Amino acid sequence: MSLETATYLADLQPANPPSTDPTSQGDDHLRLIKQVLQTTFPGGSRVYPVPTTLAKTANYTIVKNDGEGVIYVSTAGGAVTLTLPTLAAVDQGWKINFIKTSLDVNPVFISPAAGTLNSGGYAGLARARRCIPGARSTAVWDGAAWFVTRVSPAPIGVLLDFYGSTLPAGYEWPNGQTLASVATNYPEYNAAVGSGLTPDIRGRTATTLDTLGGLDASRLTTSPSIGAGRNTLGTGGGLAGVGLVVGNIPAVTPTGTNTQPSVSFSINTRNSNYQVVGGGSVPLADTSALNGTTTAIASPSAVSVSGGGWTPNSIYTASPSAHENMPPTLICGKILVVE
Repeated sequence: MSLETATYLADLQPANPPSTDPTSQGDDHLRLIKQVLQTTFPGGSRVYPVPTTLAKTANYTIVKNDGEGVIYVSTAGGAVTLTLPTLAAVDQGWKINFIKTSLDVNPVFISPAAGTLNSGGYAGLARARRCIPGARSTAVWDGAAWFVTRVSPAPIGVLLDFYGSTLPAGYEWPNGQTLASVATNYPEYNAAVGSGLTPDIRGRTATTLDTLGGLDASRLTTSPSIGAGRNTLGTGGGLAGVGLVVGNIPAVTPTGTNTQPSVSFSINTRNSNYQVVGGGSVPLADTSALNGTTTAIASPSAVSVSGGGWTPNSIYTASPSAHENMPPTLICGKILVVE
């Protein structure tokens, strides 16, 4: 029987060669099988392991044969360090996957056997931190260096709204705290921010830099509480309530005709010793001790008084109280992406 044509494994015919073929034709079949294997697995210079799973609860040094597998890590008993194997240039493309299975806040650290690694685009790190549970991270060897993928797609340093009171594993509160031993415990955050300092967003809303992206909008130049800090990350300012001072309140002057009207009122006298004396705006006077004629006023009596115009003064509101300066607000939490 003639030799089949095959390029990949799927092209080979398991029934060939039939027993009726001459033995010499077996050499042709062997050569065909070799060619198909090399075409199907180009560059096959190492073991192609079958993916497996491992479960770890303590520090573990990964071996080459663990490649393509998944390591499930529980950190319920404390932080766990996984050490990557020592590989050669011909091992490029080797990879291993990690998934943290416990909900605690203890991290998984991924360290190279020697040298440094790259994590989330940051090079020269002694190790990578992975604390978010239930998500996969992968370490890949490119023949010369390690690259470890991140779990969260959000850039390190992002603030996320969080409607909860318990800090989720893998994040931190942006409350002005300084992350302890940041280079060791939060290597990616340290590389991104340059320190372990977190922003203090407590009771504040966020306003962008006036020089965002290098272009100065000059929109916060008149803010007395922000001032020159408008171009500096972490500057705080603003007030929840504002108490106005006299200098902030404009004078109010009434306009129009200001003519004093006639006024009528009743006086209830108890004796005849009171009389109207003088004129104009002179009030009733007690004349009981004076010489002269007294004029009795019936009780009660109506007295009409009239006068001229008057000039108003400027009117100010005295002793103002603080007024609210907040827009409609919903109180919620914030969490900080640190790995």
